[in-house]
Amino acid sequence: MTKESRARQSTMFDTLAKKTAKRVQPDGAAPSVLEIAADLKSKEALVASESLDLSKQLRSRAKTGKRSDPTYTQVGCYLPRALNNKVKVKLVEDSRDFSDLVAELLTDWLSD
Repeated sequence: MTKESRARQSTMFDTLAKKTAKRVQPDGAAPSVLEIAADLKSKEALVASESLDLSKQLRSRAKTGKRSDPTYTQVGCYLPRALNNKVKVKLVEDSRDFSDLVAELLTDWLSD
């Protein structure tokens, strides 16, 4: 965190503390700036821990697919746009995968 962002955050907390302190509390006592800052930090920590828990859940799923399979490698090529569009349409109609089509065509080509 840079000095500028810390200063901006500090100013933001001070402004919020002043606004909250001006409000009349039911028992008549206004919360102190320290109480407000502690409350904000606890809420911030709660949000941060919830987002960490969510990211751990997302990462904990099993890696499946060709991307994580060590027997596959990613390659690239340039195709004419019109040909690529026709291939995509045909693949959707046949419920096939592009990489499976390329693997099949290359295997046939190598066996000739």
